[in-house]
This record gives sequence, C-alpha cells and structure tokens, in this order.
Amino acid sequence: MPVSFDAMMRYINSVGRKLARVVSRARGDMRTPWQRFLGRFELLLVDHGFIRALYSNRHQVAPGMYRSAQPSPAHVKQMADLGVKTIVNLRGEGDTGAYLLEAEACRRFGIELVNF
Repeated sequence: MPVSFDAMMRYINSVGRKLARVVSRARGDMRTPWQRFLGRFELLLVDHGFIRALYSNRHQVAPGMYRSAQPSPAHVKQMADLGVKTIVNLRGEGDTGAYLLEAEACRRFGIELVNF
C-alpha cells in the first residue's frame, strides 16, 4: 500500500522532533568541544541553518537598518562589519544551538541582542 505524502511528512517531522530533543539534551550549555559540535549540528540541521547559510534573506530597510533571517555567528560578524549595533530577535530567547551561538557571537562582536 502506498504511503501518502501527508503521512510521510508527519513521520519526518516526528523523527525531527525526537532528534532535536536528543541533540538538545546532549548539547547542554556547549562548554566542551563535543557539545559545541552538537550546537552547530542543531543550528545547521535541526533549525534549518543550512538554508540560511546559503541565503540569509538580509536586506537593507533604511540606512543602517537591516532585516534578515535568524543569523548564524558568521552573519553576526558580517553585520558587525556593517556597523550594526543591535539585533532584535523576534524568535525570543531559547535553549537552542542557534540561539546560544547567536548570543555568543553578539557578545564577541559587541552587538546588543534584544529578545522578544
């Protein structure tokens, strides 16, 4: 019996959610090299960061003001180089590899991170 597209997508989503939970527990606060690797894995694969690595969706809205997708640490550096002083995070503070790496990059490059 053929499997419907909806059933296949539900299965893929359930596997993805389980993987995210496992990676999040093992990642912890990213103090060890292995935990940092898992944080990057979570950013790239669980949080779809591989898409944002190819296309950041960053556009200038006004002089000195940009909007973009969730920035990776490399994107935070690029924004610091452009003179950006504040990043407004509309996803809110979270216990994800993407958020922890973004917050760390903001501290490193002197950018204020505001969470909503």
